[in-house]
Amino acid sequence: MVRTIALAVTSALVFGACSSTPVATTARPPVTTIAPTTTAVPTTTTTTEPPPTVRLYLSGVPEPLAELVKDLYIDAHTSSSPPLDLPPGLDTLVENLVPGEGRLTIRAAAGLGEVLDTPIAVITAGDDVILAVADPVWRIVGAKLARFGLPASYGDEPKFLLVVGSDARPGENPLRARADSLHIVAMTPSSGTGAIVGIPRDSYVTTPDGLTDKLTSVLSRRDVDMLLATTRELTSLPVDGYVLTGFQGFTGLVNSFGGFVFDVPFAMADKASRAFFQPGEQMFDGAAALAFSRNRHLRGGDFTRSFDQGLVMLAGLRAVRLLGVRRLPALLELLTGHTATDLDATTLLTMGAAVYELGQVPNVVVDGIPDTVNGSSIVRLTDDAVATFEDLADGTLDSP
Repeated sequence: MVRTIALAVTSALVFGACSSTPVATTARPPVTTIAPTTTAVPTTTTTTEPPPTVRLYLSGVPEPLAELVKDLYIDAHTSSSPPLDLPPGLDTLVENLVPGEGRLTIRAAAGLGEVLDTPIAVITAGDDVILAVADPVWRIVGAKLARFGLPASYGDEPKFLLVVGSDARPGENPLRARADSLHIVAMTPSSGTGAIVGIPRDSYVTTPDGLTDKLTSVLSRRDVDMLLATTRELTSLPVDGYVLTGFQGFTGLVNSFGGFVFDVPFAMADKASRAFFQPGEQMFDGAAALAFSRNRHLRGGDFTRSFDQGLVMLAGLRAVRLLGVRRLPALLELLTGHTATDLDATTLLTMGAAVYELGQVPNVVVDGIPDTVNGSSIVRLTDDAVATFEDLADGTLDSP
């Protein structure tokens, strides 16, 4: 049963059923409906002014999570409220909640999902967003309480994610192939800033364990953990983790999502990647997105291809944002069904929610000079590349 409750606080707390329409959910932790009750709430108000009234309507929220939302919106205003177990930053955020005079009505609904065997939820109430996970009990892991003029508080920031596209064909292991697409996605949700920074796949690097080779080969000759460690050392950025997929996972993800609108910047006719496109907006399915992303027979070669891959990522992010943040749990289910990652459910949820806070996101590829070593083409990153990584340390680019 989906729970729908109404909560109100003045000099007393009313807790019971309301007429909000429940939303359909898949199987989740058991939920119940609580009969209407009235509980007195002690108050320390010393003025004769009536306290503000807060009415909270929750739809589709599991019972234990509903209690946490009640604590956040209502018990935070009462002297009898228990301390909330909130992530850093949200504890002081709650202390500053002042709903104002008169009556405040908050109507909230939840989007539920499960990633990595962990139930997750996104609750929205107007522009407010509350993130929660059940690992194993429900807890709030982030919130944006916009009605109180407070920015998003989604844990530590800036956030850095390594997005890897391997050249694994169907039937091959994406974790043991070469890394053909390497991008760092940076996000600072509290300020709404971020960036996508491509790293040339042929960047000549030395891994922490002493292998000197192209960055693309670190995945196939070592493993994804060494690729991540090498990227951290190369960029001096505290990259939180990775999301990786191959050809089949990428096309499956795009097709499961339903495709997205993409503005092709120029005409393409490349037999090797099967990229045959006219310029302008068109609907991309998985095959089209993969073909466009693979084409490197362009002026600028792999540098241009890396930039174009960033364009595809931006188009995907725009499509995700159009669906609204309450769809995030379902979208993360799609993502984890077609990719490999070392992130836990909480980090996936807070990173996913951060996407909805971003404004204009610059897309760049770091600078490098083509060269050869033992007859093999490589890229030597320049001082400008180092400067770009340093610029990205705060989660955005000052001079993209």
